[in-house]
Amino acid sequence: MNTVLKLEDWADQHHPGWLDFLRILLGLFLIIKGVFLVDNSDLIVASILNDKVQFLSFAAAEYSLGVLLVGGLLITFGLITRIVILFELPILIVEVFLVKLPPVFSIVNYELTYSIIILLLLVFFLFYGSGPFSADNWLRKTKAKFE
Repeated sequence: MNTVLKLEDWADQHHPGWLDFLRILLGLFLIIKGVFLVDNSDLIVASILNDKVQFLSFAAAEYSLGVLLVGGLLITFGLITRIVILFELPILIVEVFLVKLPPVFSIVNYELTYSIIILLLLVFFLFYGSGPFSADNWLRKTKAKFE
């Protein structure tokens, strides 16, 4: 636990403001990804109905939808960013390595490239945290004023 607190303190001291802009964009991209999931819900339902384990497929689709939309919103505002990213990571890892990974990697595969960039940004912000322009930082400062 002490190591985690040291890492968090270091990240807070060495966090330039432009990284918050990048975090906000990441959150917005995750929200957009969730909206595209809603737009393609008829394809998802059709694939679930053809699947042998319909309940697990339906649960995975609902988990993905909820985490992408709510998690993207929380990451955009910088609220409990590290915890939300822990919920986002399984979705992106499965998407990159099980769903979209072709036999030969090509930079032309924009969707895969987009997913890999989002996965790398999630891992980056898992360590760096939400930053100075975030709800977490505002709550921390507000709590310190009242103590």
